[in-house]
Amino acid sequence: MPDLGQLCFAITLLIAYLYSNNGISREVTNGILTIFSVILTILQSIVGHEPQKSSHSLSTIPHDVRSALKMLEVLPTVYRSICCPQCYSQYDMNIEERHCQQSSTEHHGICGATLHRPDGRPHKIFTTQSFTQWLHSFASRCGYMELLESCRTRQTGRSSPDTMKDVWDSRIWQEMKDETGQPFMASTGSLGFTLFVDWFNPLGNKAAGKDMLTLPTYDYVHAIFMLTVSNL
Repeated sequence: MPDLGQLCFAITLLIAYLYSNNGISREVTNGILTIFSVILTILQSIVGHEPQKSSHSLSTIPHDVRSALKMLEVLPTVYRSICCPQCYSQYDMNIEERHCQQSSTEHHGICGATLHRPDGRPHKIFTTQSFTQWLHSFASRCGYMELLESCRTRQTGRSSPDTMKDVWDSRIWQEMKDETGQPFMASTGSLGFTLFVDWFNPLGNKAAGKDMLTLPTYDYVHAIFMLTVSNL
């Protein structure tokens, strides 16, 4: 008879895989967990005792896929903050202030937007995750290191010194140095990031609508930022 503790761990791992990689819904995976729990309860009654010296036992099998992901420590570290619904300033989740105190310039008053709903919940929440943890997870993907190495050993695509077909052919990519004075991008494991910024006007075409110069800064300064790994 297999060790029940090992079976519990294998089931937890299977459920996490089905949910994360195969797109199976939380409702279905929770139903599968319930079925497995019943089966293991029957097996335990046959075996007659819980497995010894195991950190995984029948009592540790999760009842929800979110608990399975947490148990396996595969969930990212998430940071949340209250976000002003008008100017998008961020505040600590435990802040007692009910209204936004952000002022765009010394010539304009404070934003003053309400941060919480009548029931106490924030109007908006800004969520992000640890960049270091994300990078570690990203680098653990199958084939990642091979792709990174193919970038490092790639031959330039220039047909002439004045032609650049890719960011890899750029002068900064070729000439950037590390702390020892060696070409940075020629070193194994070196990463090059590109930050894209897209500014936009949430009020539409200024010629067809409001005069943007008469509005406080927080009414019209908006942007989307995107960080990409240029090696890939």
